[in-house]
Amino acid sequence: MSESSYRPGELYFFGGWSGYDPPVNPRFPIDYATAEGKAAFSVFTFDAGGRPLSFEKWLVTRSPADQSALPDGLPPGVHYFESSASGSSVPDRVLSLEETRPPVADYHRAVVDDGGATRLERVQRVRMIHHVYSYWENGVLREFRSEPATEPGSVATYDRSGNEVR
Repeated sequence: MSESSYRPGELYFFGGWSGYDPPVNPRFPIDYATAEGKAAFSVFTFDAGGRPLSFEKWLVTRSPADQSALPDGLPPGVHYFESSASGSSVPDRVLSLEETRPPVADYHRAVVDDGGATRLERVQRVRMIHHVYSYWENGVLREFRSEPATEPGSVATYDRSGNEVR
């Protein structure tokens, strides 16, 4: 995907990222359906110039869940369910794939094979990294913020030439 094809504010999913100096660079573009099935993925938003505005790294844990509460006769494929507000392992209402997108961090996923065998798992995601970037009008990084901004050094500012201001 070329920089010019990014729509400002839309979420884009990647299998990874590179670099440690801000802004980090997205790597391995994937669609959300692929990201949803991974153990970890990255989410970026971009500005109109194709520069990253935000970066998040999500880690995923999956644990088996009691499938006895699932509706009978689910067709083959992947199905999503809202996790119970009570925290029980019994899923609540049906969700679309789109309704599981970040920032949703807890839901159930049922996989039904062609023979009708079903595997139900609880999906829990944690946002491990969250960066926010802003730029000068010349396109140079202006500010990098790691959120939540509770640690010293979680905010860095830069002059118009890209030099960090201390």
